[in-house]
Amino acid sequence: MLRLSNPIHHATTLSFCDSNRQRAGRLHVTASVVAKHTPTLYDTLLISPTAQQEEIKAAFKKAALRCHPDTCQSPANKQLFTEQFKQARKAYEVLSDPLHRLCYNVSIGIEDSFLEGLRRARSEDTWAARVRRANQQDQSRPSD
Repeated sequence: MLRLSNPIHHATTLSFCDSNRQRAGRLHVTASVVAKHTPTLYDTLLISPTAQQEEIKAAFKKAALRCHPDTCQSPANKQLFTEQFKQARKAYEVLSDPLHRLCYNVSIGIEDSFLEGLRRARSEDTWAARVRRANQQDQSRPSD
């Protein structure tokens, strides 16, 4: 298998010539784009996506103490501290509200499998209910 150092966005056909054999050939290369990890709000607060409300609150307090602009000793770093504090505050505001957190999780793809599981469970419940009703109807019919 050929590994490429620079990922490409689509399949490419490359022509090459083997100088030893003097014949041309074709090489079909398929590569996928390697997604660069973008930090999530969970990364900002250094918590897992399964964190409970108490963990989110504690993580925000820790982040606020670590990067609050008033704790910055160097005037040169004050802007960096301010930006980090704003990011931590935004993360806390979104993740501490259950509805905003659900919307955020869906937007980054965390909740897709969860929501699919709910849809499947609801479908199975409906199917199970239908089977139960059919069995009950069969049992309630007088037998000949």
